[in-house]
Amino acid sequence: MEIIPRHTDYAIRALLCLAQQPQTVVPCGQVARQYGIPESFAYKILRKLVVQGLAESRPGRPGGFRLAKPAADISLRQIMEVFQGPIAVSPCVLDHDFCQRSAACPVCVKWRQLTSQISQFLTDVTLQELLEQQTLCDPKAARNKTRN
Repeated sequence: MEIIPRHTDYAIRALLCLAQQPQTVVPCGQVARQYGIPESFAYKILRKLVVQGLAESRPGRPGGFRLAKPAADISLRQIMEVFQGPIAVSPCVLDHDFCQRSAACPVCVKWRQLTSQISQFLTDVTLQELLEQQTLCDPKAARNKTRN
């Protein structure tokens, strides 16, 4: 069972790459190489993130992409919803007409609780938090940060 499809995972990684250089316009090829994303796929993902207001693009030779807002203001939930729509573990959570019994169904009650917990978790995790954890996990990045 795949909960987070590849394009969503790549979108998170692409934005994380941009978050590493918040004031820099990063070429699509660099994003693709850093995370092993096919460049044409990375471009499509980044364009969708631009349309949804999570990234900005600069056309032309020195062009590329950068975050549209601070990494602390971009949650995993926002990114996931761009590619997957609203968070729900079952159709009955989003559409009460889907199941005639949804109001009294103990399974639907649990699905709503689980959806709420997942949504809250994804809302609480920001790109900034991932960036900080990545720095802690990468000894080279940690050394560079202490030198600056």
